[in-house]
Amino acid sequence: MVITGLPPAPQIPDTQLVSDFCENNLTVKPHVLSARRIGRDASSARLCVTLDSSDAAEALLGSATMLRASSDPDVRPEHQGQKRHEEFGVFITSTRI
Repeated sequence: MVITGLPPAPQIPDTQLVSDFCENNLTVKPHVLSARRIGRDASSARLCVTLDSSDAAEALLGSATMLRASSDPDVRPEHQGQKRHEEFGVFITSTRI
């Protein structure tokens, strides 16, 4: 999985950050095996996340649609007419590495 827009937090491992985000914003709490920042900058907001099973990945992707209805302004897209294709504060995609 790749999670975009989840900024690093001091003193909190990325695996815990992902677990906490899922628990607080989604209906699943997957078992995160590993999470690493990808991109040129170590503080990149892109996380490559490995879960314990493909079923957990499917459940997370299914639950990610809830982000659209989130009341948290850091999670849901802002619709203020700035751009036609707004991005989510946090965006979850599936990928094989």
